[in-house]
Amino acid sequence: MHTKPLVSTIIVTACIIFVLGETVTAAPIPTEVKSVVGFVYTPNNQGKLVPNGTGFFVGVQDPSTTDSFHVYFVTAKHVLCKPNTNEYFERIFVRLNKKGGGAEFGVIPLIPEGEKRTVFVNSDPSVDLAITPVALDQAKFDYKFLPADMITTKEAYIGS
Repeated sequence: MHTKPLVSTIIVTACIIFVLGETVTAAPIPTEVKSVVGFVYTPNNQGKLVPNGTGFFVGVQDPSTTDSFHVYFVTAKHVLCKPNTNEYFERIFVRLNKKGGGAEFGVIPLIPEGEKRTVFVNSDPSVDLAITPVALDQAKFDYKFLPADMITTKEAYIGS
């Protein structure tokens, strides 16, 4: 799979969603939409997990099969960084509802560089957006993802 064009499309789309989201009038949020959102927790100086932001899940269909998706978590880049630095946490903890009731943390490892890289950001440092692939247990956690075809591309947005 070509990761760079995919990541660029997701970054552009998320920026558009964040910008346009402020202009939309308030309405009840459907349950299905709520389940694409995850609440990010990170350790404080004492090692206690504290809320640090939110993100959402996006699924990109595997081109080799019709029933498999690559799932990504999209959030603000600063949510993945230690306070007042550009240094990434080793992992984030995403609070999700469990299918059997209650909630639990799913762990997403963060590797910003190298062959096993899991953090993808825009080359423009002013873009506060990050994407990381996830492999959370869908049998355990009650989360959904937005299919990539529901997200517009920069070309489609500008052309309309």
